[in-house]
Amino acid sequence: MSELMSEPQVLVIDDEEHILTLLRHELGDAGYEVFTAQSGQEGLKLLRTARPQAIITDLMMPEMSGSEVTQRIKADPATRHLPVIILSVLEASLPDQPVAADAYLTKPVDIEKLLKTLETLMQTQGR
Repeated sequence: MSELMSEPQVLVIDDEEHILTLLRHELGDAGYEVFTAQSGQEGLKLLRTARPQAIITDLMMPEMSGSEVTQRIKADPATRHLPVIILSVLEASLPDQPVAADAYLTKPVDIEKLLKTLETLMQTQGR
């Protein structure tokens, strides 16, 4: 089977199990293979083996924030090209919000908007 026929892979990092379940289901139905992690550390570790084409991360998580996860992804030459979408209950206009992410969406997440953003970022990244 060629790479063109394989499902695009997405890594979702969120400390809330119900969000992981929702996104695993919705993204899976949209044709994505979904890997999940419940912490930033777990997500970064999984990133080394799963090789996703995009990452979706929660902003506010214990131990390591989504902002720190994004900074580490963007600082690593092996992963800096990957699109990162941050999800948060906070508004993106707050002055201390991350700027390293490729997109910022508020929770509760609008699945259609998330899918459209993910598709656009992955098309842009693939060029």
